[in-house]
Amino acid sequence: MLGVDRTGLLVVSFCLVLIGCGFSGYLIRSHLRNFTQPHIQSKVVGIVYMVPIYAIDSFLCLVWPSRALFIDMLRDCYEAYVLYLFLSLLLSYLGCAEDDYEVAAYLATKMAKEEGDGDLLRGKQFLKRCKFGTVRSSLHRCRRCRSPATVAGHSCSTASCGR
Repeated sequence: MLGVDRTGLLVVSFCLVLIGCGFSGYLIRSHLRNFTQPHIQSKVVGIVYMVPIYAIDSFLCLVWPSRALFIDMLRDCYEAYVLYLFLSLLLSYLGCAEDDYEVAAYLATKMAKEEGDGDLLRGKQFLKRCKFGTVRSSLHRCRRCRSPATVAGHSCSTASCGR
């Protein structure tokens, strides 16, 4: 591997994991300390947790390459949850994340301004498609990473798995 000492590589990667986790921890602590908008900040905190999870996952895959597939599966499950959190965050920015009717009405009024067609049913269908697409993408990703090609020895982080 390009003449690089494995121990040195692990030490450098561990230092970078600590730096990434430190910055993420500071950001998470700042959000929790100034918790003025819980419906938005709770989702941001969940998304920011992705940085230490990815960092620790990558380090563990360097330490135990034979177990990388199983470690990556855990990371992929959290990534699917982060997709859900991101959609929830976007809906929270609209100011009405708890009530689908409010979101659909908001989308319908936006569509009326843009296209001249503000049908409430179109707003509901659009919201339903967004939610369904998020869940479908998450499930597809988890299923793809447990396919026979990945179990046969190809890691999910290779080009064969779409990354």
